Amino acid sequence: MISAVAVALAFTAPVQAAGAATGNVLSVRDVYGMPGQIVTIYVDLENEDAVQNCDFKLVLPAVLSAPISVELTERKQDHELSWSLYEPDTYRFLILSWGKKTLPGNSGAILRITCQVGANVGTYQLLIQDAKAVNPAYENVLTGTRNATVTVYTAPAKVRIKTWLEGFHVLGLLRTDIRAASELPWTSPYPEAVRTASSLPTSIADWILLELRATADGPALQRQSFLLKNDGFLCEMDGSTTTLTLDMPPGTYWLVLRHRNHAAVMSATAQALNSTTAVYYDFILAPGQFYGGGGKALGGGYHAMPCGDISGEGSLTTVDYVAWYHRIMLSPAPGYHREDLNGDRLVNESDYSLWLNNARAGWDSRVP
Repeated sequence: MISAVAVALAFTAPVQAAGAATGNVLSVRDVYGMPGQIVTIYVDLENEDAVQNCDFKLVLPAVLSAPISVELTERKQDHELSWSLYEPDTYRFLILSWGKKTLPGNSGAILRITCQVGANVGTYQLLIQDAKAVNPAYENVLTGTRNATVTVYTAPAKVRIKTWLEGFHVLGLLRTDIRAASELPWTSPYPEAVRTASSLPTSIADWILLELRATADGPALQRQSFLLKNDGFLCEMDGSTTTLTLDMPPGTYWLVLRHRNHAAVMSATAQALNSTTAVYYDFILAPGQFYGGGGKALGGGYHAMPCGDISGEGSLTTVDYVAWYHRIMLSPAPGYHREDLNGDRLVNESDYSLWLNNARAGWDSRVP
């Protein structure tokens, strides 16, 4: 067994320079939906200071129903939520910790709200008002807010996408050992886009996450989970349909693919997607298909998503090695393990070798 200390000394991640201060910003994400759909509104907090409590109003456009459900996200400790209708179309939300706990993390959603979309197509304002973010000293440390829009459309964008996972790849196909052993979960492993399959044919290799962006370095407009077939095509929840129906209107988007133990990749250019003919984007064909040269050559002119990003942080570092090391020390039974880089259901030295080769070669995600 390889020592965790030895590897940490031999291969230490480079020190990253600290980014510019972002302040403490409460924001709401853009929402897209068709008439009759249930959509989720995410309220995010990006904070460089400790935040214990939040208090704000959210103005919902008339095209959205009253909230169907409201819940705190994983960014909570002993926090409790109370909310009420403040005035027509305006709701007040109060997030409190009676135990004086702070919200964990420094970015991401703190609140999820679901509503039903009405019939009127168009774009509407989604506004935050009278917001406060209170630190443990009971001071309001909020430095700003960001509003959003609700876009109601009638015809969704469509796309077809093909990719390979380096670790799973064997002779032009992706391993399906996990599915063959009935260990592939029916529900996607990505909490930001949970979906449940209606069928898991034997040709399914794993789950994959598709993210759409308006700009190369911009935030995600939408994330959707899909199944990944052994031939590399993303498919719908029936396990066979490779024309993907997106929860977005037609438009021009950058395509980002994320996998639970491979480095994320992005299309080299933005793709103009429409609702009638599905644009086909094949990542495996050439290095030029990947933004920033993020695809790893497999031989024969084909390319794949590089394996080894177990932590999902974008870089292959000792953080990923330590995750593998901790897992293997538990002597896990065969199954669905994030540390299993080659998809053979086992966590062993083969997975370590894949990570080490890519880490030494400097592979990482080139997605901004």
